[in-house]
Amino acid sequence: MTLQDLRYLVALAEKGSFVRAAEFCCIGQSTLSTQIIKLEGFLGVRLFERGKHPVRLTLFGEQILKKAQAAISNANEIKQLAKQHNDLLVGIVRLGSVPTLAPFLFPHLLSEFRARFLGLRICPFEDYTDHLLEQLRQFRLDALLVPLPLPLHNHDFEVMELFKESFVVALSPHSMLMENHEITVEDVNCDELLVLEKRNCMHDQVLAICGDSNIKYPEDRIASSIPNLLSMVSVGKGIAVIPQFVDQNEVFSRYAGTVVFRPFASPRPARAIGLVWPRGSQIKKMLRSFGELVRMSAPKWSEPEPGGTFFSQDAALRPEYNIHQQ
Repeated sequence: MTLQDLRYLVALAEKGSFVRAAEFCCIGQSTLSTQIIKLEGFLGVRLFERGKHPVRLTLFGEQILKKAQAAISNANEIKQLAKQHNDLLVGIVRLGSVPTLAPFLFPHLLSEFRARFLGLRICPFEDYTDHLLEQLRQFRLDALLVPLPLPLHNHDFEVMELFKESFVVALSPHSMLMENHEITVEDVNCDELLVLEKRNCMHDQVLAICGDSNIKYPEDRIASSIPNLLSMVSVGKGIAVIPQFVDQNEVFSRYAGTVVFRPFASPRPARAIGLVWPRGSQIKKMLRSFGELVRMSAPKWSEPEPGGTFFSQDAALRPEYNIHQQ
């Protein structure tokens, strides 16, 4: 029995799914299943009830979970002390991000990151902002790369604003707005606007640009993801406001001919992107270096025109700030 076995146990107990737990641990599902079976064999007891959805602990498994969490916590304290002493840039960095950013930004960054930090490995993790912040508070993630501002929580985070990403308008080739080379905010008709579901942080951002937060959007105008949003645009159900990184991503070449992207007229609205970590992090020096790398690597088109509208807290204009002090 090893600490890694205990980490697998805790991950499966918390995620309630072999698929999600394996993703969180950065291993294959079959590997996780094998290790759990080996741990049960070593202990001589069954830890999880099979065939349950979500996966559930047995009564004995719940007792073992508490001991495992305590052991991992103690081991993490020892590891953090060693990191503080050596300040070595080695190991795995669990980096969380949101679905409207991670698939489009990470491909630009990971290759450069590997070249600069040879001893480090980025393990990307994707979820909604509230869930990511909860994982960060529990030190199950090392940092977040997310749109700002963040919902305030009673915890001590540091935030480093990195760059601003403009929004663009996605249109069907048959849209009346196709005649416009640039779209004004006034051009965006609320009756045509398609939006992401409310739990996505981009929902409120888009409505702040050109929608009405008091409007209750019908289900047929709400999408669960950006690909679904673009699919709806492609069949003429409406128009959408999306981040510009999406327009540059080859994944969406499938929409060529059915979706057209138009920029906003100046001043172009944008969102601020920042790196977030716990103030007590022992790898903050490395995270600041990573933040600088992101700043240098961000494409020039991610910067809005001077005077453009973007979503950020006033304090976020400083390189770092403490949410707890806001």
